[in-house]
Amino acid sequence: MELFDYKCHQVKDEVGLMLYQQNYQELSGNLLTLDYLKKTMVFHVLKNDKVYAGFSLNVLEWSPLRYFSYLNEYVKSEILIQPSKPLKEQDFLEITSIYKQGRYKKDEMLFYFYLFAKAYINAKRLKKPLILGGSIVREVKLIQKEVLDVVLYHGLIDPEKIKGDTPKLFEIYCCETTDLLFNAGKEAFEKYFLQVFGSKKWH
Repeated sequence: MELFDYKCHQVKDEVGLMLYQQNYQELSGNLLTLDYLKKTMVFHVLKNDKVYAGFSLNVLEWSPLRYFSYLNEYVKSEILIQPSKPLKEQDFLEITSIYKQGRYKKDEMLFYFYLFAKAYINAKRLKKPLILGGSIVREVKLIQKEVLDVVLYHGLIDPEKIKGDTPKLFEIYCCETTDLLFNAGKEAFEKYFLQVFGSKKWH
């Protein structure tokens, strides 16, 4: 999938997975095992053929959902009980392990375009009615809060589960797969097109 000087491709070879592992660890401080990455769908996003971002997609049939693994069983069972209908872990396609190094709004916009497009395509292919995301990184949370517009969890995360000495605020979001493209398009229009066109920061 290629747009302008940007492209996104799935990483399947071990060298590419090790690069993803290294980039993610350097930016987040957390280590993803190669065994885990081999079970998921891993993507690199490139600008001028240079990797500047990455993300992975996961479903329960491949590996336990990463964001739910940060919660104890009681909390997880409670957030899956929604007023409208109970949620099941096997209904989710999870967007996870996000990292990005882009300097400009265009880098960020194209990264999220690829991320949400790949999530939608694979959720439809795998017949997953829900998209799951989560983060302790503020800028990622701000994007996901608009696109994945149902908040499942908002609270502290045990510092033993992540890099750091103090508890950090952690959020988990979701949305219906059928709503993903509309929500992402609306967010892109409001966040990027209205604010960025004509700006000197658009590179």
